[in-house]
Amino acid sequence: MRGRRSDNWNVSLPPFQNWVADREQALAPALLLRQPSVRTLAALVLLDHEERALSYVELLQAIREKKILSAPKGEKVEIPVLTLRVAVSDLARALKKNKHRYQIRILKEGREAKFMLTSALGGSTDRDPYFSLHREPTEINEPRSIARQLVRYGGNLPFGSLYATYRAAAWWLSESTFTGMKKKDYEADAVDKLQLRALLDGDQVFLVGLATGEGLGEVEILERLLRPAGGRRRVRVHYLAVDSSDILLLSHSKLIAERFADEIRAGDLSFHPVVGDLYRLPVHVSDFYSRGENRRLRRAPALVTYFGNCIGNDENREWDFFQCVQNAFDPKQTVITLVGASLLRYGGRSKSPLEEKYSESPIWLETPRHLMYDLQLLRSRDKQGDLVPGAENLEFHHTARKTPGPYVPSRDYETPHGVKGKVYRVHYTLKNLMETADGKQRIGAGEKLLLYSIVKYDLESLQAMLKARGLEVRGPTKSYDTLIIKEGEQAFHYAVFAAIRTAT
Repeated sequence: MRGRRSDNWNVSLPPFQNWVADREQALAPALLLRQPSVRTLAALVLLDHEERALSYVELLQAIREKKILSAPKGEKVEIPVLTLRVAVSDLARALKKNKHRYQIRILKEGREAKFMLTSALGGSTDRDPYFSLHREPTEINEPRSIARQLVRYGGNLPFGSLYATYRAAAWWLSESTFTGMKKKDYEADAVDKLQLRALLDGDQVFLVGLATGEGLGEVEILERLLRPAGGRRRVRVHYLAVDSSDILLLSHSKLIAERFADEIRAGDLSFHPVVGDLYRLPVHVSDFYSRGENRRLRRAPALVTYFGNCIGNDENREWDFFQCVQNAFDPKQTVITLVGASLLRYGGRSKSPLEEKYSESPIWLETPRHLMYDLQLLRSRDKQGDLVPGAENLEFHHTARKTPGPYVPSRDYETPHGVKGKVYRVHYTLKNLMETADGKQRIGAGEKLLLYSIVKYDLESLQAMLKARGLEVRGPTKSYDTLIIKEGEQAFHYAVFAAIRTAT
């Protein structure tokens, strides 16, 4: 291709066409990528580095690295900055004129201008600094469905439903602060202590936070990936966070936006928060790709977090969870799942499992209270069958006791996959007959609702189940041992380990 004498250079078509690959229509009708030009070359670089800000010098360097330019013997291969400036400006005008979903965003860093190709379908904007929560309508966070299931199944709700209502979420933000602060560094340490850095090779990482809650551990992991110490190379992070509670996810999103404002502006961090069901992760990942994320991300290593013993609140679904994670990603991707699990504690000469001191807590009553009193999706009837007025109804009211207890007894826990431990099931005994607002579902007075389950794992059995299914397991180790967090009478024995599926 020839222009002015200063632009006396050619493009080798075979490698150019390989570079374009299946993206010929990516910017159509604003620009077709079939013919080489300075504008086309700049567009391809911006597509390769989507949501990342690049200067003119960085654009030129990226083009040179492709080694597709040549010039007559004795002449220098060089695209003048002025030519590139005009090309980028023309591309920006064409995208804007055609109202394309891709637009070029200009960022100023001192006197230097940088350019970012950003998708209108996702990411952050200056007018939306805390991001948009993308909502997936599922039964796990739909109040009417939660109310029906609570009555129909005698409690036993999906654990995500327990935090979907705003009252439970608000209580949890306060309740979890102490343990969250104690374990966040321990969770983030796993990346280095379990020697996972070598698996996160390349310039991009796909981070997925599941049941993030406030997400303090995920924030610390982001800190170490985006602002590495000791001369380590920084990577660009694409972050998908999924939680059933919009309140918890909004809290996490605000923290991300404030902590990593510079990285977001520079395009080093893209963030996509989804209110939905984590067991639909394959759908969430597919949607994340469709929102214009860099196609190279489909081969980037994935780091999935599942902290806080969420795995121990969902009985008999341990392998379902890991299987769901594996199915969400291409077999050519390395997938590292960091899981936090609450463990059995042992004591005495016999080294038998200790009984933990769990009793009824107000937090476990907040969701049914909200459904009954705030949303009026549940109601009570007395012995005569009459509706109990709200002002007189004591259902789901927590009774404060001068002394702690009574404590919930443990039961042996063993799944069909061989996972073992102890389980504490928190029940509530109904004072009155309870029914849904339409009267179609009923459960009698004196019946017990299963509000919550807490599994304390025998870690070896959990890890053996994963190894038997082809996953590599790392941790804990002597240098990265388990964690004991004490709060009042309770002690939380916690471990983070990695389950790894390497790329095929």
